[in-house]
Amino acid sequence: MKLPTSRFERQEPWTPLPTSPVRELSTQFLLTMSLVFGAWYIGWRWLYSINTEALWFSLPLIVAETGAFIGLILFSINLWSGAAPPRGDGLPPEKWSSLK
Repeated sequence: MKLPTSRFERQEPWTPLPTSPVRELSTQFLLTMSLVFGAWYIGWRWLYSINTEALWFSLPLIVAETGAFIGLILFSINLWSGAAPPRGDGLPPEKWSSLK
């Protein structure tokens, strides 16, 4: 057996918290509200609040806010379900030679 060469090789992952329906529903509710209000805000920013006197400042700011909202959408997709995907047994040993 090979000894670990780094302190990171000795670490084991932490056990995740058990899923809770109440926690998952509250997270989904907060994510939904964030997406609804974020979409409303981005729509308002693009349609009614562009400063035409200082487009050099207002357009990059609106583009940055839109990018942050896209990041919120991706983050919400990532957090939507807290359940871990099912784990398989892995590849049987007789098929290990096909991996080389």
